[in-house]
Amino acid sequence: AALAKEAGAKLEGLPALIAGLHTLGPRTAPLPAASYHVTVCDVMCQYPLGLDDAAWTELMLAPAFRSVADVVSRAAFTPRLRVKEVMVRPGGALGLILEGIDAEGAEAAEVAAPAAAAAENKQAATSPASPAACPKHGPKAAALTKEVEGLLRAREGGVSRYTHLAGCKSHPWHMTLSYSCRPEEKHGGGAWGALDPAAVEEDRAKVEAFVRGALAESAALAVGPAALCRFEDMCSFVPWDGHVRS
Repeated sequence: AALAKEAGAKLEGLPALIAGLHTLGPRTAPLPAASYHVTVCDVMCQYPLGLDDAAWTELMLAPAFRSVADVVSRAAFTPRLRVKEVMVRPGGALGLILEGIDAEGAEAAEVAAPAAAAAENKQAATSPASPAACPKHGPKAAALTKEVEGLLRAREGGVSRYTHLAGCKSHPWHMTLSYSCRPEEKHGGGAWGALDPAAVEEDRAKVEAFVRGALAESAALAVGPAALCRFEDMCSFVPWDGHVRS
C-alpha cells in the first residue's frame, strides 16, 4: 500500500536530509518519497527465479495474477499504522518501523500492514506470509493473504511452481527509506565496525525527528488501500490489474 499523497508531500524533503547526513549520507542511497510503501505480500522476483525476460513475461500471463488483482481490489484493505521508530541496519540502510493501531491510537491485534503484492521485470511479486504464523495479522489481513495464497497455488492458472511460500516475515512492519550502497558493510563488515556509534545514532535521530515533525498532526501514517503492484526497482511501484499488454 502506497503512502497517501498528503503524507508523501510532508516527507518530500526526507531523501535530501538522508543524503546530507554526516556519517550515513555517504553510505546510503535514499529512495524518492514517491516510492514509500508498506508490503505484507511479496510474490516473486524475476532474477532469483533464474528467468530470462521472455520466461518472465510468459509467467506474468498466468490468470492467477488477474484474480489476485481483483481480490485485493475488492477487499479495499487499508491498514491503520503509526510510526514506532527509525532503524539503521549495518551498512547504513534506513527504515521506518511501524506498528498497528486502532481508531483510538491503541495497539490493535486486528490491524496489519497492507497486502500489496508486487510483480515486475527485475523485481516483482511474491509469497504471502502465513496468517497463522503472524499473531499481529488481524482477521481481515489473514483472510486476504489466505485467499491470495490459494489463487497462486491453484493448479489451473496458478504459479505454484514458482511461489516459495514461507512463514511470516521476521522483521516488523516497515517502510524502507534508503538502501546501503556499500555491499561490504551490509553485514557489519568493512569500515562499518569502525564507525562511532554515537555518530550513527545522531544521524538516526535526525531522521526520526524529521519524520515525527512532518507527521505530528496525525497519530496514524496515512496509506492507501492495498493493491497488486509491479516494479522494475524499489523506486516505483505501479498498480497492476494482472493483464500483460503488448
